[in-house]
Amino acid sequence: MPFLDKNNASAPSPCKAASRQITTQEHPAQRTHPKANTLAYTGLLLCLALIFSYLETQIPLLVVPIPGIKLGFANLVITFCAYICGLKTAFFISVTRVLLTALLFGGWSGFWFSLCGALCAFCVLALMLRFVRDAVSPIGVSVACAAAHNAGQLCAASLLLKSGAVFTYFPWLLLAGMGIGTVTGTLVTLLLHFVPSSVKLAFQKGTQ
Repeated sequence: MPFLDKNNASAPSPCKAASRQITTQEHPAQRTHPKANTLAYTGLLLCLALIFSYLETQIPLLVVPIPGIKLGFANLVITFCAYICGLKTAFFISVTRVLLTALLFGGWSGFWFSLCGALCAFCVLALMLRFVRDAVSPIGVSVACAAAHNAGQLCAASLLLKSGAVFTYFPWLLLAGMGIGTVTGTLVTLLLHFVPSSVKLAFQKGTQ
């Protein structure tokens, strides 16, 4: 029986070492650039915002009989995006969503209402996340954004219709916005709790 060296017996064979290297090596398709991840998630959130905007066009707003004014369900996506992706991505999705909604679903009749509402809501969102992020919950942020969204829409309606009588609807819109903001804020809180940390890390790397 041939003599076996202990060192040679304990050392792995070249074939086993090569097979282990092949199995542990990362496949090229799995190497995704951080900016590609950011672009993919941004596109997904934009699609969700468009879906909510389309649903808004199918729900008549009986509180205020002014065509084009909506309650702002899409603020759910914008608020969630601001927490996860940052304000720059949230602003991009907000403005792009308004433009695409006017082109695809609503026409240009309600474009200015949606744009003014979206800009006012985003300004409140940006200020609250920058200065009182730790003091106010996502529910409070969503309620404030909903109120600003409705106020912006009424300001646009007042300028376009050249009448201040539209502000008589503000208390009703404020109540409706508080309800919608509470619902969207609760959903944002749940989404923030269950979102994987890898998604947050992907956006942090992709925006650097």
